[in-house]
Amino acid sequence: MKPGKIISFSGAQSTGKSTLMNKLAKTLPESCFFIPEITRKLREQGFVINENGDDETQRAIINAHEDKMDVANVIATAQEPRNVIMDRCIWDGVIYTSWLHHEGRVDKKTVDYAYDTFDLLIGGYDIIFYTEPGDVPLVDDGERSANKEFRDQIIEMFENSIFEVSKHTEVVRLKGSVEKRMKTVLEYLK
Repeated sequence: MKPGKIISFSGAQSTGKSTLMNKLAKTLPESCFFIPEITRKLREQGFVINENGDDETQRAIINAHEDKMDVANVIATAQEPRNVIMDRCIWDGVIYTSWLHHEGRVDKKTVDYAYDTFDLLIGGYDIIFYTEPGDVPLVDDGERSANKEFRDQIIEMFENSIFEVSKHTEVVRLKGSVEKRMKTVLEYLK
């Protein structure tokens, strides 16, 4: 059993994941190691993201989730272990890859790769905080997709898969204001 916990924030775009990560980084800068989401970084490298993603993007995202888990395991089991908190995990990768496959943007091999990686990684997370969408409005920040139909379909896919994910790791639903969500997260990090 590793001394540090591996934790992820997961959910559809514009549901408060990054906001919580930023607040936690200010609240617990020394006791936790933070791994940001990778989609924006990939976009800067020229990959197409969101509902325009393709096989190349999704494979890069899945690979990045594997890399993040490798880093998390090193930090969580180090001589002076820390909790590792990630913005997104393999669950997110599977959801978005599946949506893109349904839309004909990625092939079956990419979806199979995502699910194989999911099977490999999902049990390694100690807690996944699922950010409920109802309390957070969809905002067009120029980075995330502002397509409401796309977001609603992604939310439905998360909701339909929570039971399966919870067979492998603890899933905690975060609802309410940022302060209420932070209080819940901090209780789990004690």
